[in-house]
Amino acid sequence: MSTQNSKSPLVFVDKEVNTNSIVHLETVLRTGLIPWAMDEFKGVPHLQYGVPSHTSKLIQVWVEKNNPKFLNQQFWPPCC
Repeated sequence: MSTQNSKSPLVFVDKEVNTNSIVHLETVLRTGLIPWAMDEFKGVPHLQYGVPSHTSKLIQVWVEKNNPKFLNQQFWPPCC
């Protein structure tokens, strides 16, 4: 993610790791993107795409609980 003034931290996942919803939550969201986005955007909606690690119930519930302005799947634009 990036803005005019800032770039999110890079989040690396070992190439041997299958990026499922748990890995996505713990490695990508919790420790990387959410803290940065909340600071950078002051709670602006967090959009994701239709990949399984984004659409899992675990991720949807966690992000909605931790970001009240989160737009759930029904409001996402179609993925390319």
